[in-house]
Parts: sequence; C-alpha cells; structure tokens
Amino acid sequence: MSHSQQDEAHLGNDPDPEPGFTWFYSLAGTIMVVVSVFAVAAYFFAEQTAEFDRKVVDQPSLDVANLRASQERLLGEYGIYTVAQPDGAEVKKIRMPIARAFEVMIAESKQPPASTGPHK
Repeated sequence: MSHSQQDEAHLGNDPDPEPGFTWFYSLAGTIMVVVSVFAVAAYFFAEQTAEFDRKVVDQPSLDVANLRASQERLLGEYGIYTVAQPDGAEVKKIRMPIARAFEVMIAESKQPPASTGPHK
C-alpha cells in the first residue's frame, strides 16, 4: 500500500462530526464570550464612575473648605466689624460667640418689656 492509499483509508474511517453539536458549541461559546465582554465592560465603567465620583465629585473644593473653616472659627470668637448702611453710613457691630448670643437672647426674653410711658 502506498502512502496516499493509507491516508485515504485513514480518512475514510473517521466519522465526520455532527453538525448540530458543532453549531451548538460554536453558538454557546460565542454567546459566553459576548456576555463576558459586556459584563467586564459594565464592571469596568461602574468602577471607573465610582472612582471618579470618589476622587473628583465628592471632594469638597479647597476654597469652600477654607471659607467654611474661617466662618466656623468666627462663630466662636468676639470681634468688631462695620456694616455699610444703604444711606452710606457705616455702623459698627459686635460679634460674639454663638453660644453666648443664645444665652443673651434667652436672658433678654425672660425680662419683662420696658415700659415706654403711661398708657392712655
């Protein structure tokens, strides 16, 4: 027997694969790959958005943080400041800690109102 006759005999003995199984496995594998790609892409973009929000969006502005800290510091200390009136006059005001201001307001509210004179 020659070499080509052996190859033909060998090829003739092997059965062809079933086309149904071939199509099924090809289709199932393709679907699994596509679903995996979409799942990984969705996970990636969700994590990317969460990281962006955590690092950029949720971070307070440094200017706003400094302003808030200075305002909170002013709430706890005494001071004098001026306010411009609509007529151009400047009026000096006293700033006091907010806790002390509440105490003063409560004490003033407990006092009877001052009479302005005899009632008719």
